[in-house]
Amino acid sequence: MVELTTNLLVDLGGWPAMKEARALVERGMVLEARQEGAAIRAQVRGAERVYEAQITLAERVAQVEVRCTCVESRRSGRVCAHILAAGLALLRPKPMAGARPTVSPKPAIPVQSPAPEAGSVPVKFEVRLEGALSGLTLELIAHYGEKEFPVGEKGS
Repeated sequence: MVELTTNLLVDLGGWPAMKEARALVERGMVLEARQEGAAIRAQVRGAERVYEAQITLAERVAQVEVRCTCVESRRSGRVCAHILAAGLALLRPKPMAGARPTVSPKPAIPVQSPAPEAGSVPVKFEVRLEGALSGLTLELIAHYGEKEFPVGEKGS
């Protein structure tokens, strides 16, 4: 039986469909992907609904069977991105449940204001970036002498 690889998926559907399949996987649109013997089945969220995609591996590439419930695949028989996303989801490692990538805390970056006026207290600015990839907070703090004044904060 042929092995499921990225090259096999490209051979089945071509580069444009593979590019779209990668985007589906990266956006978390593959809801479930599983392999049962030679059959790879997945549920892939499309623009309008969830599609059922299947790849059935065989002894040779020419004998591999694919099908999807999307209109494009049913009408033209073309290997769609949903099918390739099903295989790609099995090839890519899944993150552990509950694990969130984090950004390691960076030291504050002090920024000196441009030429202060004579007799005034120099103003220093500090930028703090904290959080995880799913929600970063950028904070700008102005230092007037010994006092701190938050200037602005933006969260994503």
